[in-house]
Amino acid sequence: MIMISFFSTNYSPLLFHNEFYDAAYYDVIGHALNNGKLVYKDYIDVKGPIFFLVQMLGNGIHPGRSGMFLIEVVLMIISDYFLVKINALNKNSLFQCIILYVAYHYVYVALSWGLCQAEGLVLPFLIAGLYMGLNGLDRIRRNEKPEHIMSFCMGVILAICFFSKITTVVTILSVVLILALTMIRRKLFYDLGRMILLIAAGFVILSLLVMLYHGFIGTLSEMLYWGFAKALKRGVVGDHVFSVKDILYLLVCYFSMIYVYVKYKVKAAGEEDALLFVMSFITVIVLQFGGGFEYYFLAALPVIVLVFSLVYKDIDLFFSAGMDIGRKNEIRVLFFGILCLMSVLFSYSGDVMDCVTESYSSVTNDGSDMREDMDSLLDRIPVSQRDDLFCMGEGIFFFDHFDLIPANSCPGFAVNLDLLKEDLPTQRKKELLEQKPEWIVTRNLERMEKEEVYDTVYELYDKAYVNRGGYELWKRKEQ
Repeated sequence: MIMISFFSTNYSPLLFHNEFYDAAYYDVIGHALNNGKLVYKDYIDVKGPIFFLVQMLGNGIHPGRSGMFLIEVVLMIISDYFLVKINALNKNSLFQCIILYVAYHYVYVALSWGLCQAEGLVLPFLIAGLYMGLNGLDRIRRNEKPEHIMSFCMGVILAICFFSKITTVVTILSVVLILALTMIRRKLFYDLGRMILLIAAGFVILSLLVMLYHGFIGTLSEMLYWGFAKALKRGVVGDHVFSVKDILYLLVCYFSMIYVYVKYKVKAAGEEDALLFVMSFITVIVLQFGGGFEYYFLAALPVIVLVFSLVYKDIDLFFSAGMDIGRKNEIRVLFFGILCLMSVLFSYSGDVMDCVTESYSSVTNDGSDMREDMDSLLDRIPVSQRDDLFCMGEGIFFFDHFDLIPANSCPGFAVNLDLLKEDLPTQRKKELLEQKPEWIVTRNLERMEKEEVYDTVYELYDKAYVNRGGYELWKRKEQ
Protein backbone atom coordinates (compact mmCIF):
# COMPACT_ATOMS: atom_id res chain seq x y z
CA MET A 1 0.00 0.00 0.00
CA ILE A 2 2.87 2.38 0.82
CA MET A 3 4.46 1.61 -2.56
CA ILE A 4 1.16 2.47 -4.21
CA SER A 5 1.28 5.77 -2.31
CA PHE A 6 4.66 6.55 -3.87
CA PHE A 7 3.08 6.32 -7.32
CA SER A 8 -0.21 8.03 -6.60
CA THR A 9 0.59 10.98 -4.35
CA ASN A 10 2.11 14.37 -5.02
CA TYR A 11 3.49 14.44 -1.47
CA SER A 12 5.68 11.36 -1.72
CA PRO A 13 9.20 11.80 -0.27
CA LEU A 14 10.52 9.82 -3.25
CA LEU A 15 9.43 12.39 -5.81
CA PHE A 16 12.33 14.83 -5.55
CA HIS A 17 11.55 16.56 -8.84
CA ASN A 18 7.80 16.84 -8.37
CA GLU A 19 6.62 20.11 -9.91
CA PHE A 20 2.93 19.60 -9.31
CA TYR A 21 1.19 22.95 -9.06
CA ASP A 22 -1.61 22.16 -6.61
CA ALA A 23 0.64 20.28 -4.17
CA ALA A 24 3.13 23.16 -4.17
CA TYR A 25 0.41 25.78 -3.79
CA TYR A 26 -1.35 24.15 -0.83
CA ASP A 27 1.96 23.29 0.81
CA VAL A 28 2.81 27.01 0.73
CA ILE A 29 -0.67 27.91 2.06
CA GLY A 30 -0.38 25.35 4.89
CA HIS A 31 2.99 26.82 5.85
CA ALA A 32 1.56 30.36 5.74
CA LEU A 33 -1.45 29.44 7.91
CA ASN A 34 0.87 27.95 10.53
CA ASN A 35 2.74 31.26 10.54
CA GLY A 36 -0.20 33.52 11.35
CA LYS A 37 -1.83 34.03 7.94
CA LEU A 38 -5.60 33.58 7.53
CA VAL A 39 -7.28 31.70 4.72
CA TYR A 40 -10.11 33.53 2.91
CA LYS A 41 -8.68 36.85 4.19
CA ASP A 42 -4.91 36.85 3.65
CA TYR A 43 -5.23 34.19 0.96
CA ILE A 44 -8.21 33.74 -1.36
CA ASP A 45 -9.37 30.25 -2.35
CA VAL A 46 -12.59 28.31 -2.91
CA LYS A 47 -11.80 25.08 -1.05
CA GLY A 48 -13.73 24.41 2.15
CA PRO A 49 -12.44 25.14 5.67
CA ILE A 50 -11.82 21.51 6.68
CA PHE A 51 -9.59 21.10 3.63
CA PHE A 52 -7.39 23.96 4.89
CA LEU A 53 -7.36 22.64 8.45
CA VAL A 54 -5.87 19.41 7.07
CA GLN A 55 -3.24 21.42 5.16
CA MET A 56 -2.33 23.19 8.41
CA LEU A 57 -2.15 19.88 10.26
CA GLY A 58 0.09 18.28 7.65
CA ASN A 59 2.48 21.22 7.62
CA GLY A 60 2.42 21.28 11.43
CA ILE A 61 3.36 17.58 11.65
CA HIS A 62 6.37 18.18 9.41
CA PRO A 63 7.27 21.19 7.26
CA GLY A 64 7.21 20.52 3.54
CA ARG A 65 5.19 17.67 2.03
CA SER A 66 6.19 14.82 4.36
CA GLY A 67 3.48 15.65 6.91
CA MET A 68 0.77 15.56 4.27
CA PHE A 69 2.18 12.30 2.94
CA LEU A 70 1.83 10.71 6.39
CA ILE A 71 -1.80 11.88 6.59
CA GLU A 72 -2.45 10.46 3.13
CA VAL A 73 -1.05 7.07 4.11
CA VAL A 74 -3.29 7.01 7.21
CA LEU A 75 -6.34 7.87 5.09
CA MET A 76 -5.46 5.11 2.62
CA ILE A 77 -5.33 2.65 5.51
CA ILE A 78 -8.82 3.82 6.54
CA SER A 79 -10.04 3.24 2.97
CA ASP A 80 -8.54 -0.25 2.90
CA TYR A 81 -10.07 -1.11 6.27
CA PHE A 82 -13.58 -0.25 5.10
CA LEU A 83 -13.04 -2.03 1.78
CA VAL A 84 -12.37 -5.18 3.81
CA LYS A 85 -15.46 -4.49 5.94
CA ILE A 86 -17.65 -4.11 2.83
CA ASN A 87 -16.35 -7.40 1.46
CA ALA A 88 -16.96 -9.13 4.79
CA LEU A 89 -20.50 -7.73 4.93
CA ASN A 90 -21.23 -9.14 1.48
CA LYS A 91 -19.47 -12.43 2.30
CA ASN A 92 -17.07 -12.07 -0.64
CA SER A 93 -14.10 -14.42 -0.88
CA LEU A 94 -10.50 -13.40 -0.21
CA PHE A 95 -9.80 -13.49 -3.94
CA GLN A 96 -12.74 -11.17 -4.62
CA CYS A 97 -11.53 -8.85 -1.86
CA ILE A 98 -8.08 -8.67 -3.49
CA ILE A 99 -9.62 -7.90 -6.90
CA LEU A 100 -11.69 -5.07 -5.40
CA TYR A 101 -8.63 -3.73 -3.59
CA VAL A 102 -6.60 -3.72 -6.81
CA ALA A 103 -9.44 -2.08 -8.78
CA TYR A 104 -9.84 0.63 -6.13
CA HIS A 105 -6.16 1.55 -6.11
CA TYR A 106 -5.96 1.17 -9.88
CA VAL A 107 -8.45 4.02 -10.27
CA TYR A 108 -6.91 5.97 -7.39
CA VAL A 109 -3.50 5.86 -9.07
CA ALA A 110 -5.07 6.95 -12.36
CA LEU A 111 -7.01 9.95 -11.11
CA SER A 112 -5.81 11.12 -7.72
CA TRP A 113 -3.83 14.30 -7.24
CA GLY A 114 -3.50 13.40 -3.57
CA LEU A 115 -4.60 15.53 -0.63
CA CYS A 116 -4.01 18.73 -2.58
CA GLN A 117 -7.57 18.18 -3.82
CA ALA A 118 -10.68 17.79 -1.68
CA GLU A 119 -11.82 14.69 -3.59
CA GLY A 120 -8.75 12.78 -2.39
CA LEU A 121 -9.25 14.01 1.16
CA VAL A 122 -12.89 12.95 1.55
CA LEU A 123 -12.67 9.65 -0.35
CA PRO A 124 -11.82 7.44 2.69
CA PHE A 125 -14.76 8.96 4.56
CA LEU A 126 -17.05 8.25 1.60
CA ILE A 127 -15.98 4.59 1.60
CA ALA A 128 -16.65 4.51 5.36
CA GLY A 129 -20.07 6.09 4.80
CA LEU A 130 -20.85 3.54 2.08
CA TYR A 131 -20.06 0.71 4.50
CA MET A 132 -22.29 2.29 7.17
CA GLY A 133 -25.15 2.51 4.69
CA LEU A 134 -24.75 -1.10 3.56
CA ASN A 135 -24.53 -2.20 7.17
CA GLY A 136 -27.74 -0.29 7.93
CA LEU A 137 -29.59 -1.92 5.01
CA ASP A 138 -28.37 -5.34 6.14
CA ARG A 139 -29.58 -4.75 9.71
CA ILE A 140 -33.00 -3.54 8.50
CA ARG A 141 -33.31 -6.66 6.34
CA ARG A 142 -32.63 -8.77 9.47
CA ASN A 143 -35.26 -6.76 11.41
CA GLU A 144 -32.60 -5.04 13.50
CA LYS A 145 -32.25 -1.33 14.12
CA PRO A 146 -29.40 0.62 12.47
CA GLU A 147 -26.59 1.33 14.92
CA HIS A 148 -26.84 4.76 16.54
CA ILE A 149 -23.11 5.47 16.31
CA MET A 150 -23.12 4.84 12.57
CA SER A 151 -26.00 7.27 12.03
CA PHE A 152 -24.10 9.92 14.00
CA CYS A 153 -20.89 9.20 12.04
CA MET A 154 -22.75 9.59 8.75
CA GLY A 155 -23.71 13.09 9.88
CA VAL A 156 -20.06 13.85 10.68
CA ILE A 157 -18.98 12.50 7.27
CA LEU A 158 -21.62 14.66 5.59
CA ALA A 159 -20.16 17.70 7.36
CA ILE A 160 -16.59 16.74 6.40
CA CYS A 161 -17.65 16.58 2.74
CA PHE A 162 -19.73 19.74 2.98
CA PHE A 163 -16.90 21.74 4.56
CA SER A 164 -14.24 20.35 2.21
CA LYS A 165 -16.02 20.68 -1.13
CA ILE A 166 -19.80 20.81 -1.46
CA THR A 167 -19.97 18.64 -4.59
CA THR A 168 -18.42 15.63 -2.76
CA VAL A 169 -21.59 14.91 -0.76
CA VAL A 170 -23.10 12.67 -3.49
CA THR A 171 -22.26 9.28 -1.93
CA ILE A 172 -23.33 10.04 1.62
CA LEU A 173 -26.55 11.76 0.51
CA SER A 174 -27.39 8.74 -1.67
CA VAL A 175 -26.81 6.43 1.30
CA VAL A 176 -29.07 8.48 3.58
CA LEU A 177 -31.78 8.69 0.88
CA ILE A 178 -31.92 4.92 0.29
CA LEU A 179 -31.87 4.17 4.03
CA ALA A 180 -34.75 6.61 4.54
CA LEU A 181 -36.81 5.20 1.65
CA THR A 182 -36.21 1.64 2.89
CA MET A 183 -37.46 2.57 6.37
CA ILE A 184 -40.50 4.33 4.93
CA ARG A 185 -41.33 1.28 2.78
CA ARG A 186 -41.10 -0.96 5.86
CA LYS A 187 -43.04 1.59 7.99
CA LEU A 188 -40.13 2.04 10.43
CA PHE A 189 -41.03 5.67 11.06
CA TYR A 190 -39.69 5.82 14.63
CA ASP A 191 -36.33 4.40 13.54
CA LEU A 192 -36.29 6.80 10.59
CA GLY A 193 -36.85 9.81 12.84
CA ARG A 194 -34.12 8.69 15.21
CA MET A 195 -31.68 8.14 12.36
CA ILE A 196 -32.38 11.60 10.93
CA LEU A 197 -31.87 13.21 14.35
CA LEU A 198 -28.55 11.41 14.87
CA ILE A 199 -27.32 12.33 11.37
CA ALA A 200 -28.38 15.94 11.99
CA ALA A 201 -26.58 15.91 15.36
CA GLY A 202 -23.31 14.73 13.79
CA PHE A 203 -23.57 17.31 11.04
CA VAL A 204 -24.51 20.21 13.32
CA ILE A 205 -21.82 19.52 15.96
CA LEU A 206 -18.96 19.52 13.43
CA SER A 207 -20.49 22.47 11.57
CA LEU A 208 -20.69 24.51 14.77
CA LEU A 209 -17.05 23.76 15.58
CA VAL A 210 -15.99 24.98 12.13
CA MET A 211 -18.18 28.10 12.38
CA LEU A 212 -16.93 28.92 15.89
CA TYR A 213 -13.32 28.56 14.80
CA HIS A 214 -13.74 30.94 11.87
CA GLY A 215 -15.79 33.30 14.01
CA PHE A 216 -13.00 33.32 16.60
CA ILE A 217 -10.29 34.18 14.05
CA GLY A 218 -12.57 36.73 12.33
CA THR A 219 -13.04 35.05 8.95
CA LEU A 220 -16.58 33.69 9.17
CA SER A 221 -18.11 35.96 6.51
CA GLU A 222 -15.12 35.42 4.18
CA MET A 223 -15.37 31.66 4.68
CA LEU A 224 -19.07 31.63 3.79
CA TYR A 225 -18.40 33.80 0.73
CA TRP A 226 -15.41 31.94 -0.72
CA GLY A 227 -15.83 28.48 0.80
CA PHE A 228 -19.52 28.14 -0.10
CA ALA A 229 -21.05 30.77 -2.38
CA LYS A 230 -18.07 30.93 -4.73
CA ALA A 231 -17.18 27.25 -4.28
CA LEU A 232 -20.64 26.25 -5.48
CA LYS A 233 -20.34 28.55 -8.47
CA ARG A 234 -16.90 27.11 -9.22
CA GLY A 235 -18.56 23.70 -9.53
CA VAL A 236 -20.70 24.83 -12.47
CA VAL A 237 -18.72 27.65 -14.08
CA GLY A 238 -16.25 27.48 -16.93
CA ASP A 239 -16.10 26.60 -20.61
CA HIS A 240 -15.48 22.87 -20.20
CA VAL A 241 -17.43 20.69 -22.64
CA PHE A 242 -18.21 17.14 -21.60
CA SER A 243 -15.86 15.06 -23.74
CA VAL A 244 -15.43 11.47 -24.92
CA LYS A 245 -12.75 11.05 -22.27
CA ASP A 246 -15.21 12.16 -19.58
CA ILE A 247 -17.72 9.61 -20.85
CA LEU A 248 -15.06 6.90 -20.65
CA TYR A 249 -14.35 7.85 -17.04
CA LEU A 250 -18.05 7.38 -16.27
CA LEU A 251 -18.62 4.15 -18.22
CA VAL A 252 -18.88 2.25 -14.97
CA CYS A 253 -21.75 4.55 -13.90
CA TYR A 254 -23.62 4.10 -17.19
CA PHE A 255 -23.22 0.32 -17.15
CA SER A 256 -24.17 0.23 -13.45
CA MET A 257 -27.49 1.93 -14.19
CA ILE A 258 -28.19 -0.54 -17.01
CA TYR A 259 -27.14 -3.42 -14.76
CA VAL A 260 -29.58 -2.34 -12.03
CA TYR A 261 -32.35 -1.76 -14.58
CA VAL A 262 -31.96 -5.30 -15.94
CA LYS A 263 -32.03 -6.72 -12.41
CA TYR A 264 -35.18 -4.71 -11.71
CA LYS A 265 -36.88 -6.03 -14.84
CA VAL A 266 -36.21 -9.63 -13.80
CA LYS A 267 -37.31 -8.83 -10.22
CA ALA A 268 -33.85 -9.46 -8.78
CA ALA A 269 -33.03 -5.92 -7.55
CA GLY A 270 -32.70 -5.09 -3.86
CA GLU A 271 -32.02 -2.00 -1.75
CA GLU A 272 -28.27 -2.15 -2.49
CA ASP A 273 -29.05 -2.10 -6.21
CA ALA A 274 -31.25 0.95 -5.70
CA LEU A 275 -28.34 2.62 -3.88
CA LEU A 276 -26.02 1.79 -6.79
CA PHE A 277 -28.45 3.30 -9.30
CA VAL A 278 -28.94 6.52 -7.30
CA MET A 279 -25.19 6.94 -6.70
CA SER A 280 -24.42 6.36 -10.39
CA PHE A 281 -27.15 8.70 -11.62
CA ILE A 282 -26.29 11.60 -9.30
CA THR A 283 -22.55 11.17 -9.96
CA VAL A 284 -23.13 11.49 -13.70
CA ILE A 285 -25.32 14.57 -13.22
CA VAL A 286 -22.83 16.32 -10.90
CA LEU A 287 -19.87 15.60 -13.17
CA GLN A 288 -21.61 17.13 -16.17
CA PHE A 289 -20.57 20.47 -14.66
CA GLY A 290 -17.30 21.99 -13.58
CA GLY A 291 -13.83 22.09 -15.04
CA GLY A 292 -13.44 18.43 -15.97
CA PHE A 293 -10.14 17.78 -14.17
CA GLU A 294 -9.48 14.05 -13.89
CA TYR A 295 -9.52 14.06 -10.09
CA TYR A 296 -13.22 15.10 -10.21
CA PHE A 297 -13.95 11.55 -11.34
CA LEU A 298 -12.75 10.08 -8.05
CA ALA A 299 -16.43 10.59 -7.21
CA ALA A 300 -17.06 7.39 -9.19
CA LEU A 301 -14.86 5.26 -6.89
CA PRO A 302 -17.64 4.49 -4.34
CA VAL A 303 -19.76 3.38 -7.32
CA ILE A 304 -16.94 1.04 -8.40
CA VAL A 305 -16.64 -0.41 -4.88
CA LEU A 306 -20.37 -1.09 -4.67
CA VAL A 307 -20.78 -2.52 -8.17
CA PHE A 308 -17.88 -4.93 -7.64
CA SER A 309 -19.47 -6.20 -4.43
CA LEU A 310 -22.91 -6.67 -6.02
CA VAL A 311 -21.63 -8.34 -9.19
CA TYR A 312 -19.57 -10.74 -7.07
CA LYS A 313 -22.75 -11.83 -5.29
CA ASP A 314 -24.58 -12.33 -8.60
CA ILE A 315 -21.70 -14.40 -10.01
CA ASP A 316 -21.67 -16.58 -6.89
CA LEU A 317 -25.45 -17.08 -7.05
CA PHE A 318 -25.30 -17.93 -10.74
CA PHE A 319 -22.66 -20.62 -10.46
CA SER A 320 -23.78 -22.03 -7.12
CA ALA A 321 -27.13 -22.86 -8.70
CA GLY A 322 -25.45 -24.70 -11.57
CA MET A 323 -25.06 -23.57 -15.17
CA ASP A 324 -28.36 -23.69 -17.05
CA ILE A 325 -28.42 -22.64 -20.73
CA GLY A 326 -32.06 -21.64 -20.40
CA ARG A 327 -31.53 -19.05 -17.66
CA LYS A 328 -31.56 -16.07 -20.00
CA ASN A 329 -32.45 -13.49 -17.36
CA GLU A 330 -29.56 -14.44 -15.10
CA ILE A 331 -27.15 -14.46 -18.04
CA ARG A 332 -28.33 -11.00 -19.05
CA VAL A 333 -27.74 -9.66 -15.52
CA LEU A 334 -24.33 -11.28 -15.41
CA PHE A 335 -23.38 -9.85 -18.82
CA PHE A 336 -24.00 -6.25 -17.78
CA GLY A 337 -22.36 -6.86 -14.41
CA ILE A 338 -19.17 -8.08 -16.10
CA LEU A 339 -19.32 -5.06 -18.45
CA CYS A 340 -19.23 -2.87 -15.33
CA LEU A 341 -16.07 -4.59 -14.12
CA MET A 342 -14.36 -4.52 -17.51
CA SER A 343 -15.17 -0.82 -18.02
CA VAL A 344 -13.01 0.03 -15.00
CA LEU A 345 -9.95 -1.61 -16.57
CA PHE A 346 -10.67 -0.05 -19.97
CA SER A 347 -11.47 3.51 -18.85
CA TYR A 348 -8.42 4.25 -16.72
CA SER A 349 -5.59 2.24 -18.29
CA GLY A 350 -4.00 5.21 -20.07
CA ASP A 351 -4.04 7.38 -16.93
CA VAL A 352 -2.47 4.61 -14.84
CA MET A 353 0.43 4.27 -17.27
CA ASP A 354 0.90 8.05 -17.44
CA CYS A 355 0.97 8.30 -13.66
CA VAL A 356 3.49 5.49 -13.23
CA THR A 357 5.71 6.89 -16.01
CA GLU A 358 5.70 10.40 -14.53
CA SER A 359 6.37 9.09 -11.02
CA TYR A 360 9.25 6.94 -12.27
CA SER A 361 10.72 9.99 -13.99
CA SER A 362 10.45 11.96 -10.74
CA VAL A 363 12.03 9.16 -8.67
CA THR A 364 15.00 8.84 -11.05
CA ASN A 365 15.58 12.61 -11.18
CA ASP A 366 17.21 13.90 -8.00
CA GLY A 367 16.19 17.49 -8.79
CA SER A 368 19.74 18.86 -8.52
CA ASP A 369 19.34 20.99 -11.66
CA MET A 370 16.10 22.47 -10.36
CA ARG A 371 17.65 23.25 -6.96
CA GLU A 372 20.60 24.94 -8.65
CA ASP A 373 18.26 27.05 -10.79
CA MET A 374 16.17 28.04 -7.77
CA ASP A 375 19.27 28.98 -5.75
CA SER A 376 20.52 31.19 -8.56
CA LEU A 377 17.23 33.10 -8.51
CA LEU A 378 17.06 33.43 -4.72
CA ASP A 379 20.64 34.73 -4.53
CA ARG A 380 19.58 37.82 -6.50
CA ILE A 381 17.01 38.84 -3.84
CA PRO A 382 18.41 40.62 -0.75
CA VAL A 383 17.60 38.73 2.47
CA SER A 384 15.87 41.79 3.92
CA GLN A 385 13.38 41.85 1.02
CA ARG A 386 12.39 38.17 0.92
CA ASP A 387 9.36 38.67 3.16
CA ASP A 388 7.81 41.09 0.67
CA LEU A 389 7.83 38.92 -2.47
CA PHE A 390 4.81 38.73 -4.76
CA CYS A 391 4.01 35.42 -6.43
CA MET A 392 2.31 35.51 -9.83
CA GLY A 393 1.68 33.07 -12.66
CA GLU A 394 3.28 29.73 -11.74
CA GLY A 395 5.90 31.15 -9.41
CA ILE A 396 4.52 29.14 -6.48
CA PHE A 397 7.13 26.38 -6.97
CA PHE A 398 9.86 28.84 -6.00
CA PHE A 399 8.06 29.71 -2.74
CA ASP A 400 7.42 26.04 -1.98
CA HIS A 401 11.07 25.16 -2.57
CA PHE A 402 12.35 27.72 -0.03
CA ASP A 403 9.37 27.73 2.41
CA LEU A 404 8.74 31.39 1.62
CA ILE A 405 5.36 33.06 2.20
CA PRO A 406 3.92 35.18 -0.65
CA ALA A 407 2.92 38.73 0.28
CA ASN A 408 -0.06 38.93 -2.12
CA SER A 409 -3.54 37.58 -1.34
CA CYS A 410 -3.94 35.44 -4.45
CA PRO A 411 -0.57 33.82 -5.24
CA GLY A 412 -2.09 31.24 -7.55
CA PHE A 413 -5.14 30.06 -9.54
CA ALA A 414 -5.86 33.60 -10.71
CA VAL A 415 -7.47 32.52 -14.00
CA ASN A 416 -9.93 30.16 -12.26
CA LEU A 417 -10.80 32.67 -9.55
CA ASP A 418 -11.33 35.42 -12.12
CA LEU A 419 -14.35 33.44 -13.32
CA LEU A 420 -15.85 33.71 -9.84
CA LYS A 421 -15.22 37.35 -9.04
CA GLU A 422 -15.08 39.73 -11.95
CA ASP A 423 -13.21 42.46 -10.04
CA LEU A 424 -10.39 40.14 -8.89
CA PRO A 425 -7.95 41.27 -11.62
CA THR A 426 -8.58 44.86 -10.49
CA GLN A 427 -7.90 43.80 -6.90
CA ARG A 428 -4.62 42.13 -7.91
CA LYS A 429 -3.61 45.25 -9.83
CA LYS A 430 -4.53 47.35 -6.79
CA GLU A 431 -2.28 45.21 -4.57
CA LEU A 432 0.63 45.81 -6.93
CA LEU A 433 0.03 49.56 -6.90
CA GLU A 434 -0.55 49.91 -3.15
CA GLN A 435 1.90 47.40 -1.64
CA LYS A 436 4.64 48.20 -4.17
CA PRO A 437 6.63 44.98 -3.74
CA GLU A 438 10.25 45.30 -4.78
CA TRP A 439 10.30 41.85 -6.39
CA ILE A 440 7.91 39.50 -8.23
CA VAL A 441 8.62 35.82 -8.91
CA THR A 442 6.62 34.31 -11.76
CA ARG A 443 6.48 31.79 -14.58
CA ASN A 444 4.06 31.73 -17.53
CA LEU A 445 2.84 35.16 -16.52
CA GLU A 446 0.73 35.90 -19.58
CA ARG A 447 -0.92 32.47 -19.59
CA MET A 448 -1.88 32.56 -15.91
CA GLU A 449 -2.83 36.22 -15.46
CA LYS A 450 -5.36 38.60 -16.98
CA GLU A 451 -4.14 41.25 -19.42
CA GLU A 452 -4.65 44.22 -17.10
CA VAL A 453 -2.53 42.45 -14.45
CA TYR A 454 0.47 41.52 -16.58
CA ASP A 455 0.32 44.91 -18.34
CA THR A 456 0.75 46.52 -14.91
CA VAL A 457 3.75 44.27 -14.25
CA TYR A 458 5.32 45.29 -17.57
CA GLU A 459 4.70 48.96 -16.80
CA LEU A 460 6.12 49.00 -13.27
CA TYR A 461 8.78 46.26 -13.34
CA ASP A 462 11.85 45.20 -15.27
CA LYS A 463 12.69 41.55 -15.88
CA ALA A 464 15.86 41.07 -13.81
CA TYR A 465 16.56 37.38 -14.34
CA VAL A 466 15.23 34.21 -15.99
CA ASN A 467 16.56 30.78 -14.99
CA ARG A 468 16.67 27.61 -17.10
CA GLY A 469 13.32 26.44 -15.72
CA GLY A 470 11.55 29.54 -17.00
CA TYR A 471 11.17 31.21 -13.59
CA GLU A 472 11.34 34.98 -13.91
CA LEU A 473 12.44 37.55 -11.37
CA TRP A 474 11.01 41.03 -11.89
CA LYS A 475 12.40 44.10 -10.08
CA ARG A 476 10.45 47.29 -9.50
CA LYS A 477 11.57 50.15 -11.74
CA GLU A 478 13.19 53.20 -10.22
CA GLN A 479 10.55 55.90 -9.77
